Amino acid sequence: MSRYTAAHANPHGPGDSRPTALQIVQDSNMEGKLVGKVAVVTGVSSGIGVETVRALAATGATLYLTARNLDKARAALSDIFQPGTMELVQMDQSSLASVRQAAAAILAKTKQVNLLIGNAGVMALPDLQLTEDGYEVQFTTNHLAHFLLFQLLKPALLAGSSPAFQSRVVMVASSGHRVHGINESDNYHFQKGGYNAHVAYGQSKTANIYMANEIERRYGSRGLHATSLHPGVIATSLGRHMTEEQIQGLLHDETVKKVLKSPAQGAATTMWAAVGREWEGKGGKYLADCAEAVHAEHDGHVGRTCVSYTYSPVEEGRLWRDSLEMVVVILEELKIPYTIKSFKFDDVKKAPFIDVNPNGRVPAIQDPNTNLTLWESGAIIQYLIDVYDTTHQLSFETLAEKHLLNQYLQFQMSGQGPYYGQCGWFNILSPERIPTATTRYQNEVHRVLSVLNTILTNKTWLVGEKCTYADLAFLPWNCQLDMLIPRDDGGEILEAYPWVKAWQTRMEDRESWRRAMVVRERLMDEQGLQVNGMPKGVRNIREYEELIARLQKENEEGQEGEERVDEDQGVLGCVGVGGLGNKAKEEVVVGEKQAEDGRWDEEEGVPGCASIGNVH
Repeated sequence: MSRYTAAHANPHGPGDSRPTALQIVQDSNMEGKLVGKVAVVTGVSSGIGVETVRALAATGATLYLTARNLDKARAALSDIFQPGTMELVQMDQSSLASVRQAAAAILAKTKQVNLLIGNAGVMALPDLQLTEDGYEVQFTTNHLAHFLLFQLLKPALLAGSSPAFQSRVVMVASSGHRVHGINESDNYHFQKGGYNAHVAYGQSKTANIYMANEIERRYGSRGLHATSLHPGVIATSLGRHMTEEQIQGLLHDETVKKVLKSPAQGAATTMWAAVGREWEGKGGKYLADCAEAVHAEHDGHVGRTCVSYTYSPVEEGRLWRDSLEMVVVILEELKIPYTIKSFKFDDVKKAPFIDVNPNGRVPAIQDPNTNLTLWESGAIIQYLIDVYDTTHQLSFETLAEKHLLNQYLQFQMSGQGPYYGQCGWFNILSPERIPTATTRYQNEVHRVLSVLNTILTNKTWLVGEKCTYADLAFLPWNCQLDMLIPRDDGGEILEAYPWVKAWQTRMEDRESWRRAMVVRERLMDEQGLQVNGMPKGVRNIREYEELIARLQKENEEGQEGEERVDEDQGVLGCVGVGGLGNKAKEEVVVGEKQAEDGRWDEEEGVPGCASIGNVH
């Protein structure tokens, strides 16, 4: 029960006694009370989005308003737009790249957000349509875009929370969630066929509810709360993909005609969740008609109720994890253009490479955007994150998470890398067998794996709920485990470490990692190298030294071997190589500008090295 229950008991259509969004603000005594606070609202070019903005304007909050078509949004908001406290941000929710750009634009203006309202949506597309990311359009527009936006704004939402007004996320869901829950993890986008417009819409709206519930579960104790809601039956453009017959069928239904709301009334539950004092410091509920929805499996078109799966911690957690897999990017997807130039194995100890790295090892990068050269893998990772991960796709902005990530990177650099490298040397490359050394470093590898397995127990990632640079730092060396310590029975080393194995599999399954490995395999094959970095046919360092001596004798003039150059668009290739040991062969150099033919200008690069393009 709420103060508005009686007003909704006997509806008589649009304009009846049911409250409007502005009335909610007035009843909550919130007029002018949010000056200095920041709200982000999606989908403001029509319908209840416009009325949500109208009501929020009365609170005095600064508003960042997203829309796919800014001209349409300007026209819709023309009578209420206030340039000093409102800013329009272009965001096409069918494009995750557009969502990232919008989030970056907002975060460039403010470091705190107090309120996020996920209002934008699309409904009942008659045919299966996929986005540029390869995802079903309704699922992307209604859920994934909002999920990604939340992830990108989350540090600002946490930073904006205060005892006086804890941060809130409000997801505009729908009674349509009662049509269908969420699909299996491998069928969110109807990969198995059987697309149905209403099932797809129902899935996306259930996802809105699950997202809010999971936010409350994960962040409520940190002052970040979330609710979801059914706005009501409203005549808006949301149903533009419905047939005329479907629309007329609804409008001639006597029950529907009575419960039909005006857009101003349709935004009331949104505002009740957004500013109502009833929701200060709490959330995790599905609302309808300015009240918490009650359970009833069937109530026709009225849609005031929830169903058995409206609350499902197991499914909410599954969707959260799967959504992270779909929207969180790896280094390659930071979109840093670069090229790779590979050196012959024996050339890393000679000029021109030692002019870049006097230590004569890889990886190394040169970045003309900052005129900086770096040649330690950990330093390179930290640099790429600090300079290019401006929206924290692979990192966190909050103090605790930042230092936890740094801790794990230090563990990788001081523990995993050296121990795995020594294990590889004594097991594979050493010209003589030293049992005590072999045993010691195999034990150290198992110790590192045991530590990681303990850390990852019941967790998906090392820190937080997304893949970060700290996770990825461990990936390349762990890919070499079965080569470093081959088991007599042919089994996998990671079988004894199930949490590490699951973690490793999640990272290896990423498309960008697979592409980077294809590039690496091609480059190594061109150089005649094996996966361990040694020339084909060479089993240990003694045979390698004999090979080099023979080649030097055959080439008394000391001519350098033919340099091979290759280019690819993937950052993980450069970072991943660093984890393959100190005998790898690629160096990454940042290129300065793009020539007219589309190739990156390499004048600032070292011959035989690679280039990352100028980043704007």
